[in-house]
This record gives sequence, structure tokens and C-alpha cells, in this order.
Amino acid sequence: MGAEDSLTHPTYIIGVGQAGINVMNTLHEVAQENDDGHKFQFAAIDTDVDALSSTPREALNFQLEIEDDFIDEDRANYPYLTGRMNLEDKGARRQRPVGRYKLDNKNEFESTFEQIWSEIESHYEDHSADLGPQQASFDIFLIHSLGGGTGSGTFPLLLMMLDMIAEDLDSDYVYTAGMGVVPEIPMNEDGQGPIPLPGSPIYYPNAHAALHDLEKFELLEIINNTSYDRHMPSDVVEENRTLELPVHSSRLQGAGPRSHVTQFSLDGGPPFDDYWLMGVDEGDIDGRIAGQTGPETYRQEVNQIMARSLYAITQFSSGAENWTQGKSVLGTPDQAEVYVANDEVEAYAELKAEKEAKERRKNEEIPEEIEELEAQIESLKTRKSNLNLDDIDDEELIREIRNYLGKEGFRKGSAIVESKSQSDIEAILDEVADDYDIEGQIIAVDVLDEKLSQQEGGAPEVEEEHKDIVQDIWSTYNLQTLPGNSGIKTTTGKAQEARAYLDDEISEYKEIKEEWDPDLLGQIQDTLPPLIGIFESERENAEAWLAALQSDYDDLERIMGTWGRVTSMQQAISDRRSDIRSQITAKMNELEQEIDSLRDEQDELADQIRSKEREMSSKIETLTTAQTSMRQVDLPLVQSELRDIDLDLVQNHLNSLADYVDEGLIDETKVRRALSQRIDFAASWKNNVIDGDTNKTEIPVYADDTDEFWYLYHPDNRELLDLIDKATDADEQKEPGGELEYLDDPYRIEYVTFTRRGPVSRLKLYQMLNNLADNGRLERLGAQYENYLQAFAYVEWYGREVKNAFDADLRVTVSRPPEMDHTRVDKPELSEGELKNFVKVSGLDSYIWQGMMWDAYEPTDQRFTGWEKKLRREGIGWNQLQTSTPDSDLKAQWLAGQADWEDIVDAYQQNLIEKTGIKVQFEDD
Repeated sequence: MGAEDSLTHPTYIIGVGQAGINVMNTLHEVAQENDDGHKFQFAAIDTDVDALSSTPREALNFQLEIEDDFIDEDRANYPYLTGRMNLEDKGARRQRPVGRYKLDNKNEFESTFEQIWSEIESHYEDHSADLGPQQASFDIFLIHSLGGGTGSGTFPLLLMMLDMIAEDLDSDYVYTAGMGVVPEIPMNEDGQGPIPLPGSPIYYPNAHAALHDLEKFELLEIINNTSYDRHMPSDVVEENRTLELPVHSSRLQGAGPRSHVTQFSLDGGPPFDDYWLMGVDEGDIDGRIAGQTGPETYRQEVNQIMARSLYAITQFSSGAENWTQGKSVLGTPDQAEVYVANDEVEAYAELKAEKEAKERRKNEEIPEEIEELEAQIESLKTRKSNLNLDDIDDEELIREIRNYLGKEGFRKGSAIVESKSQSDIEAILDEVADDYDIEGQIIAVDVLDEKLSQQEGGAPEVEEEHKDIVQDIWSTYNLQTLPGNSGIKTTTGKAQEARAYLDDEISEYKEIKEEWDPDLLGQIQDTLPPLIGIFESERENAEAWLAALQSDYDDLERIMGTWGRVTSMQQAISDRRSDIRSQITAKMNELEQEIDSLRDEQDELADQIRSKEREMSSKIETLTTAQTSMRQVDLPLVQSELRDIDLDLVQNHLNSLADYVDEGLIDETKVRRALSQRIDFAASWKNNVIDGDTNKTEIPVYADDTDEFWYLYHPDNRELLDLIDKATDADEQKEPGGELEYLDDPYRIEYVTFTRRGPVSRLKLYQMLNNLADNGRLERLGAQYENYLQAFAYVEWYGREVKNAFDADLRVTVSRPPEMDHTRVDKPELSEGELKNFVKVSGLDSYIWQGMMWDAYEPTDQRFTGWEKKLRREGIGWNQLQTSTPDSDLKAQWLAGQADWEDIVDAYQQNLIEKTGIKVQFEDD
């Protein structure tokens, strides 16, 4: 079920103190697991900022602090503070009065109250459309410890704050519950608690006082909402019909914010619908339970039980406020679960898939890639040695390159010789290199070489003409006879020498011609070529000779230029062949590096495969070994079946715990055993904390004991419940489809149980703590207090013994009595004198004691119900009031009109202080 379909009740969670915050954090995780986070809001309260650092990001955090400026004043005015209590430390130091004060101080109370109120109100309004009869309730949970300082010291005040908020929401659909962690007292074989008690000694005086506070709340339920108060002493009933709690930080009267409260008052019932006790063995809290092999510590197990039990309540389809009606408000939960770690199975399948993929890569893919690369290298070696397009099989590419060269003017050798140059060759080859790989470049150079080497008009023809012209000139001018020329053998060398010779001859002749002298003809006769005869005109002969020199020079210059261009183009082609070979060498080196990298990858893959195998072995060990505690069983898989698990099976076929059983991956016998054993372990009625003895309490059992067993499962797992016998010793059994919702998690079957027992005074824990108080052991355990009774942080609710422990004045606030009219005393048989004497002896005391409720007094319009109820709470009875009656002479003077009524009232006040230590103050003072 997705978050948008969630039927979870909108819920506000307050975790107080370290214990409460730990459970709150766990509940947040459970909500996130079930995609219900939007239905929950969280607030954390503590005096220690370190405890608040672990809360969820969206939680509202309250670090309770005080103003040092008010400490001295508050010590004098707060009845639960003493001079020796350390109020300045950041925490409460496990002192309940200090915890209470850290909330009930001028710096914190109104702002904390207002902010919590606003947050709850906002969350309620956001989800008000979900609420209704037989639908979701709006749930408020207060989670704390009873043995610490902050959580234990603040929970009564916080519950009364939450009660006022719930009333203000004006809804019948609000469910408020407290959950307190309380230290158990393990029993020896003789039925006595161990010495010493486990854990911190201060837990026990604190828990003793906190349970008595809880009893005060429970008495409100018994007296106001049941008929069992008739079985209780009348004075106890009257003393506990209402419960008032002054807010000492807000004593100023007058208008103000809604959180400006001077006093809380309860007269219709407790400030909660349910209160759940969670007993813990402080000796195990920091370790594992003996025999436990599961992944949880004992502390984690406790947190899980509390969190998942509360979460189950938020899933009660008809609303938790309906579920609690007519039942005891006191109880304890438990929880157990059987599951398969599907996420771990999927992680194993992923490991297996990753290992197989790496093996394929190492043993198949990489060898194929190396073989392909080696083949490429061999092919490149052949190409490098030949660089011939005959070795290229791509006929289409060859045609494409030929066409490209042709369109650029490189179609015939003669055209290339006539119109192209070295730069043209280099440019076209650069263009080919930009557009094609090595094969394209090889084709281009080979085609150009082929074109340039054509016989007709190509390089061979130019070479032959070059050779012929040079040889003709060399022979014509007998250049081989000139000094130094006999050693010149190459055509290029001869051409260069011939050009130099002709150039010199032409220059010299031109100089002679400019200075022509026929007489010199004879001087140059010997220099003329043999073929030139003696013409009739010497000038004609000289000019013919000069023309012959110039013609030979021009032919030589032309052919040398042409041949130079051809050889430079050939050299460009040759250079490009060398460059291609260099490219091939670089490519071969690159391929060799790829092969080396692939072989390195094979080595790395071998290491990774070994690592995956180790991880898989560890997973197999975990998955095939039962992870077991009393709360949970992580079912083991059949090891021989693991080889068949793959991701497809996990993701597409193993959709529930039942599927694991059907596929043979989990032994059905082990499922049956685990489910059956967890039924016994989840039985909350077997928890020590709820064990009771009704023979040792005067408070009656006001509601039937109930033991509820909730089976929570996904629809796909319903068949697995048929494997077991149900919890036949439970009073009620509930399953999804009725009042309970199905689990979203298809891999888990969960049991949640709720046991209700009341009253708190029947609990053996309560009785044993009282025994420890009576025999003086709590005094020794409460070393952090001057007197262990200082753990009773709500001193206003208790009598003189507790108040004396705080060295505080015993103050009682009562109504100011209107003046008594003795004539309204209904004693018709008495004369005037006898009536006045009756008033002096006991009548006045009866009026003060019972007020208009005195059946011998004719009532007036004034409302005065006497001091009896308030004085009895402080242990002051009728006899003690009579010992505090005014002097007889003062009474006579008052009756004679010679003394004021105020004198009578003042006398009562003074005498009560002197006789009982009680200071009476009036509500209107």
C-alpha cells in the first residue's frame, strides 16, 4: 500500500528524555519503512542537547533550559525544589523535580506548551478529513522513562498539557496514550529482589514515585468513570475525585495566550485513554539477552517492541479511541515477528549477477577483444610494409577516393605534371587525412603515385626528356672535357653544371657583343661550337651562336623546372607514405596498449571475482543461519537452493514470504516452529511488569483483565498462519480484514499483543517498590536526593511526609469561609444558650469542616463546601481540626458580637500551623 493509500491514523509522537527519544527515533524508522511518514509528526524534549542530536531532521526539538536570574526566587517559591538540588547543569541528573522544573519555569513552559499545541493543532487540521466514527482516530503518544529525570519528571505535567490540547480539538476522535519504560525487579527463587538491584540505583526511587503519580491518574478513572469507587474508602474517593496541578511558572492572573495556565485540573478521568508500561531489565539494557543470536541488542529490542506496538495502534481501522472504551487504562504491550530478509537475498542475487558478469568479461569478452586487437595489429603490419591499395578490400572506398581525387584535378598524370605542385599534393592529402582513416590515406597516396607514374605525360616521360636534354647539351658543348666535370655522373648533377655553364657563356657573350670589334672575331673563334661555320658576316655568325646558347639554356631551364615539380610531388607522396607508416606504428602501439589494459583488467577482474566470492560466502553464511531473538526470527534459507537464486527469481517470483516457502527456499518446518514460538514470546500477559497480586491492594479491579493478540500479515501470507495453532490463551484475537489493516510488507508476519491490568497498585513491581521503601532500601538507593521521597516531584498531590522531605511549608489552598450564622444550625430542641454552647463545642468546627454540606446547617446562596477534602489530602482529619479550634473565650466573644469573624478564621489558621504544620491560605488571597 503506497503512501497515498495509507490508512494509518494521523499521529503526533512526543519523545521525552533519552529513552523516549530513542523509541521515537525507532518509530520514525518504522513509519518510513511503511511509507507512512506523512501521517506522523515528531517532537523531542530533553534537557540534554546531545540527546536531541539523534532525532529525525523533521522533528521539532525542545532543549529545556532555565534562566539563572530566577533560580533563587524559584527555589523559594517552588514547593518541589530544595537548596541542594543542582538546577544549573544541562541535564536533570536523573532527579525528577529538576526534570519538572526544567519544563515548569518562566523560560520554557508557555513557549513549549504553545508550540506543541500549535503543531498538534496543525497536524490535526491537515488530516481532519480522515477522522470519523469507525474510521481513523487522531493519535497522540507521549513516550518517556519512569526511572530517569527528564522523562519521568515531566510526564505528569506533559500529560495534563496534552489533555487540555485534546479537549481543545473538540473531537471525539482523539486518542491519547502514554508509554513509560520502567525498571523491573528480577526475582530470586525465594521471591525477593536481588541485591544489589541492576542498573543505576536511582531508577528505583524514581520509578516508585512515578508509579504513584500514575496511580493518581488511574484513580480518576476508577472514581469518575466506573462504579467501583463504592468498594473504596470514602475518604480516598473524596481526596482523589479531582486532581489539580499548579503551574508555578505562570501564577500571574489575567488574560494572555491560551498556554498561559496557572493550574491544570482533572475531574472527569485521567489525561490519557491508555497508559502502557514497558518493563526492562536494567542488567541487560547495554547488552544482548543470553542465548540471543539475532542482530539486535536488548536495548534495540525494547525500542522495537515499543515502537512497533504503538505503530500497530495507529493501524487500528475503527479508531483507537473506540478500541479502549470500557477497558483498563493500564497495560503493557509486546511484539514479535518472523521474516525473511528479502533485501539481503536480493543483495546476494545482485552479488551473484555481478560475479557472473565479471567472469564473462574476464573469460569470454576480453579474450575475444584481445584476439580482435591482435588481428588488427597483424593487418596493420602488412599494411605498413606494403601501403598498397591492392591489400584493401573495400572497393567502395577505393572508388570514393578515386572519384574525390579526380574531381580535384588529379585524374591523369599529364594533368598533374602540367598543373599541380608539391603544395597541391600535400593539400589534397591533408584533406583526405581529415576525412578518412589510414585506409583512405593509403588509397589516396597509391592512386596519386599511380597517376603520376603513368608513361604518357607522367613522371617517366618527364624524366626521360630531362635526361635527353641534359645529355644533348653535355655532348654539344663537350662539357665532360672541362676541368672537374669528368666525375659528374648523375643527370641532375650534369643539368646543374650545364645550366651554370650556359649561363656563364651567355653572360660573357652578351658583354662582348656590347663592345663588338670585328678584329676580335679571331679571338673568339676557338670558343664557337664546331658546328658553327664561318659565315659571310661575322655578326650574323655571332648572333646565331648567341641564339643557340639561349635556346639550349631555355630548354634546359624548362625541363629542370618540370622535373623539379615532379620530383617534389613524388617526394610529397613518399613523405606521406612515411607519415602513414608512422600513423600505423602509433596505431599498433595504441592497440598494444589496449591489449595491455585488457590484460590488466583481467587481473583486476580476477581480484574482484575473488572479493565477490568472499562477499557471497559471507552472505550465504548469513542467509542460511537463523538470526534469532525472542522478538524476531530472520528465517534461514536452504543452502542447497541458493545456487538457483538469480535476480529474475527474486524480483519477479519471490513476492512474499509464502513464495519463499513454495519455492523450497525456506523450510516449512522452520517457518512453523518460528511462528509457533513467537506466539509464546509475544504474550504480553507473561511480562513481569504486568504481574500482579490483587490481595495486596485496597483499590478494586475496575475492569476485566484483557489479553489481546493481533496477527499482522500481508494477504499473500495468510496461508502460513494455517501452519500453526493460534494463541488460545488470549481473550481476543484480531486479524487483518476486520479491525486491523493488512501489512504492507509481504516478507514479514508480525504479532502484537496488549495486556490490560489494573489498578497499578496490584502490580508486584509497585508492591515490591513499596516494600523497598518500607524497609529503608529506597532511602539507600536514592543517594542523589537528600531524602528518597524527593523523587515525588509532584509534591502537591501527597501528604505531609512527602512535603516534609522537601523542607517546605505545608500549604493548603482552601476557600475562605463566609461567616457562620449560628441561627441556621438545625437544632430545634436546643435553647438559645444550649445552641451557642453547641456551636462553641463542635458546631463551629463542623461548619469549617463541611461548610454548606453539613446536614445540620441550613444552606445559603453562598457556596462553601468546607475544608475537609483539602485537609484530608494532607493527612489532616476531623480530630486534628478540632485540636486547632479557636479558644473557647474567643468563640464566646464572637457569638456575643464582641469579636469579628476574621478573628475566628485567623485563629484557625494560626492553630493549624502550630498543631499540624499546615499553613492554610485562601484562593482569593
